[in-house]
Amino acid sequence: MAAEDPFPLDDVLGYLIGRVAHDLQLGFTELMAGEGLTVRQFGVLNHVARAPGLPSAEIARRLDVTPQSMVSHVETLCRRGLLRRDPDPGPGRAIGVHLTPEGEALLARARILAREYEERTTGHLDAEGRRRLAAELREIRRRALASPDAEG
Repeated sequence: MAAEDPFPLDDVLGYLIGRVAHDLQLGFTELMAGEGLTVRQFGVLNHVARAPGLPSAEIARRLDVTPQSMVSHVETLCRRGLLRRDPDPGPGRAIGVHLTPEGEALLARARILAREYEERTTGHLDAEGRRRLAAELREIRRRALASPDAEG
């Protein structure tokens, strides 16, 4: 008979959260790939849909990527006909991006898949359970990003 594990990794929250994040990311990546999107591109399309005309630098800030990287994502999505840039934003104004009808259609399909995936992976939680889990994860993230001295 095997001895009981004195340090089961699935009881170490940092490890478990990392595994869950990895597994969810892998599944979501495969899901979006079926629509010809990366997870980042899905995020870009969602932000543009929620705030049409948003400059790419602001999208980069919201998605926590470099502005240079975002320019590449926006260019790719424009070449695919999913986004379009403002034709003439005016002097001193940043160039904003907008969804095209093709981008809207693709995003609608991808959002349906995302909702189905969310339901499949977290559907066992009721609304209050989801709210609590999200709040706890945000607090864990806040603490992980805080300097050790800040916690006192």
